[in-house]
Amino acid sequence: MQLSGWLHQHDGAHTFYAAAMDIWGNKSAPVSASFQIDATPPVITAGSRTFLLGSGEHPVGPAGVDASVSGLDEALSTLSGVVSTESVGAKLLTFTAFDLAGNQGKQRLLLHRDL
Repeated sequence: MQLSGWLHQHDGAHTFYAAAMDIWGNKSAPVSASFQIDATPPVITAGSRTFLLGSGEHPVGPAGVDASVSGLDEALSTLSGVVSTESVGAKLLTFTAFDLAGNQGKQRLLLHRDL
């Protein structure tokens, strides 16, 4: 068997074409297969929120997620957290998004609470 050609490795839709030839020179009809390459991780945009001192716990999430090439895998993504206004100090929240191609994007949000 002999293969020739090249494979594009950039994001987007691609089509692979193939044909066979036996030892007597008989050629098959060409066939094709289309596929999508997505090596772009999701982009998470952090937001800004203000909470009143002593107001309890608040759910927090990113301002947005762009996983437009393959779509967001919501089952694997961690896009929420809880901020407590009851304790002093810093809290680090990490938002993680996976797209359906398995690419991962992360965004960290450091929150400070002072007296």
